[in-house]
Amino acid sequence: MSWDTRTLTEFLVDHQNHTGYQQVVRETHYDADSGLVTKTVDYSFGHDEITQTTREYDAQGNVTSEETLVFGHDGVWSKN
Repeated sequence: MSWDTRTLTEFLVDHQNHTGYQQVVRETHYDADSGLVTKTVDYSFGHDEITQTTREYDAQGNVTSEETLVFGHDGVWSKN
């Protein structure tokens, strides 16, 4: 098995979330060799629903794809 790229992932955590639990609000993926951002995932928390927005980037930093998923109480998701 061989690997073409290495990835570094950082997590931004809200330590004082209204739920009483620490929550990840953003994860950022970097190409570990070049330091360029390759993907971000943003999480939004509310009283009823949770959203997850994923953005992927090219080598120039332009967004190449974006998708938002909305999760309901039962864990079922729908595209927004």
